[in-house]
Amino acid sequence: MRKSKAVFIILFIILVVTISCSGIESPKIISINEVEIIKEDSESFFINSKINVYNPNSFSVSPKNISFNLYVDSVYIGRGDVGNGLILNKKNNSFINSTIIINKNKLESFSILKDFSIK
Repeated sequence: MRKSKAVFIILFIILVVTISCSGIESPKIISINEVEIIKEDSESFFINSKINVYNPNSFSVSPKNISFNLYVDSVYIGRGDVGNGLILNKKNNSFINSTIIINKNKLESFSILKDFSIK
């Protein structure tokens, strides 16, 4: 009887740990709003935007020092940063202010694409 209790407790602990660890999901970007060019120099555009992010997890997330790279069809075009003090509430949307720097010389490679219209 004692052995079956011990086995049951061990299996229960393994099950709880497995379920709690396997349920972590990445936050999802819902939309990007209020895009504004705040500065421009010879090499870059500096853009502020508000990003709507959904946290699908059953716990809040408070990441620090978020930075990201921007790619268009695997071509690097710039980078972005999000300030500290960010809290993504559980099962809820949060709005994040971000700063994005886009390299102008990387955008030039897209200028060879031709626009087309359907008549």
